[in-house]
Amino acid sequence: MMNKSLLTVIFIFTLILLRCKNKVDVDTVYKLSQNAYSAQQFDSCIKCLSMLDSSAFNDARLIRLKGLCEFRVGDFDASLLYLNLYLKNNVQDTECLSDRAFVQYSLRRSRESLQDLRHILKDYPERTDLRLLEAKVYTDLREYEEAIKDYQQVLDVDSNNVIAINDIGIIYDILSDFDKAIGFYNRSIRLQDFNAETFYNRGVSLLHQKKYAESINDFTTAIKLNPNQGLFYYNLGTSLYYLNKNDEACQNWNKAFAMGIKDAKETVREFCDSKIN
Repeated sequence: MMNKSLLTVIFIFTLILLRCKNKVDVDTVYKLSQNAYSAQQFDSCIKCLSMLDSSAFNDARLIRLKGLCEFRVGDFDASLLYLNLYLKNNVQDTECLSDRAFVQYSLRRSRESLQDLRHILKDYPERTDLRLLEAKVYTDLREYEEAIKDYQQVLDVDSNNVIAINDIGIIYDILSDFDKAIGFYNRSIRLQDFNAETFYNRGVSLLHQKKYAESINDFTTAIKLNPNQGLFYYNLGTSLYYLNKNDEACQNWNKAFAMGIKDAKETVREFCDSKIN
């Protein structure tokens, strides 16, 4: 398989040749753009498509590909524009509907995303990837019972789906049902003991239960797995503080502030003799 650097060189060289010949063939551009997309060269995909004038975008293939490339580079508004344009004449294309559902979710347009997802899942209930997305949408809408139902349907198909297990734990944490939350985090950790976020989330639930020593263990493990998250240090500091380990707490709060956690500044001022480092 060609590496990305070589592919980029070939891609640029082909573009130069096309421009020098003043010949832009739609099929050639589509093939180049599709190859760039498949190789995750999304900027190159957009550059290639930009060679075409607006009249070429009557071609449904180009419209959809443009929408996908824009999504991958993070221009969700442009992506939605092109996917909507494509779906006007291809309303039964479930793959494009699913693409649009992800774009709508990225734009925080939860209701619109949900509408697309319901339409697809009615005919394709086995699509666990979309069921997971629907659950996340319901969670954003604070419709937690519906979210849990979706996650449970995923687990009925794949009992070891760590994403579903973790996310159910997060929902129970939001609902202050910390015992259930911890139960799901325990289940997740048995399956995957290298996820820093899961240890952190369990630590937060334990902190809420005032199980400070256990929460310290989890926050410490989370930091070992990923030392670049300021919130890990902040909550470690909080657990240490409740065990009267003030010096260690202040060290961790200071570190959290240095890593961009704004709440840590006021915490240090209120509970620590030292100034912000």
